[in-house]
Amino acid sequence: MDTVEYGSNTSLESEPCIKWFPSLELAEQELYRHEVDTMCSFTISKKKQTNADKRLVHWDKDNIPFFVMEFIKYKCTHGKGPGTRDRRNPALPPAKKHMRVKKTRKQDCKAYITIRKIIKFPQFQVAPHQRSLGSKKKLISKFIKTNLDTNKDLVKCTLFRMTFPDAGDHHGHEIGKVQLGTVTNLNRLVLKYLKEIIAKGNSSVPELKQLVDKYVVEELFKDRTPPPPTNRIFYPTNRTIRNHL
Repeated sequence: MDTVEYGSNTSLESEPCIKWFPSLELAEQELYRHEVDTMCSFTISKKKQTNADKRLVHWDKDNIPFFVMEFIKYKCTHGKGPGTRDRRNPALPPAKKHMRVKKTRKQDCKAYITIRKIIKFPQFQVAPHQRSLGSKKKLISKFIKTNLDTNKDLVKCTLFRMTFPDAGDHHGHEIGKVQLGTVTNLNRLVLKYLKEIIAKGNSSVPELKQLVDKYVVEELFKDRTPPPPTNRIFYPTNRTIRNHL
């Protein structure tokens, strides 16, 4: 369990929307690729670390114990903003939704991506179908919780479990197509590249725009059909570029 193929599913899960990574950096790179492929943007809506006294020992399908150390949730930017949770009584019928006349980025989309930092303990894998399996798991769980921070002999394996939404999880907007007039936030890879070339001393807006446009076509969408220049997710306006100078 110490080696996991980059971006692969493990024997723990069979769902195609779940991938495993050996580092948070690689998981985030997959997030960025997903945003490019779907032409959607995701933003962090929740980030939580598990307190040491509240850690629960879980067991995977291979009977290997593990902790969930950190949880990060990224929501589609077409979803509701913070503080807009529906506080209606769940016993009441859902409120009637009215058709929007003016285009807006918020479409009540509930699609999200999650990343969980997981620490596994392969040395404590137990054989299935053995006697007193439940009791043995309890003893191992107690031992791990007691010795996690003090016993240096514990063999640990850190992995990052990432879940992705299905196409049907997105609501109120199309994915993989240009969202004309709806999404205005710049793709994070494009923004990163823009900041890098600005840091090199280039302050000419026309030149910066030309470099960014070339990066989108020749790097982000290499060997693929790039979005049209009207897509503001990938092609910043002069005003957007100027705001970063």
